Amino acid sequence: MNAPATWNCDIARCFCETPLEELRLWAVRKYRLGMTTQALMAQAKSDHDREMIAIVALFEVPEAELLELMGSVDKPEHHILHCREYFRDLLT
Repeated sequence: MNAPATWNCDIARCFCETPLEELRLWAVRKYRLGMTTQALMAQAKSDHDREMIAIVALFEVPEAELLELMGSVDKPEHHILHCREYFRDLLT
């Protein structure tokens, strides 16, 4: 079950401000190995791991919800959407 966009999220960085190799680790597990976000969270060893998993999970969130969840990111909406597409293409 997906979390509603109204849940309290503390996302303060854009995709482009996140280390690509750290995202790649979790993106491979999610999209190539088919693991669920919940299963990945169970493997996380730190808050940083959980943050990386959450960012990877945002690759499949509809645009309107993504922009709501990333409302505290100090970037224009078009930047956030472009970065997500760019990084999703690099990682999946």
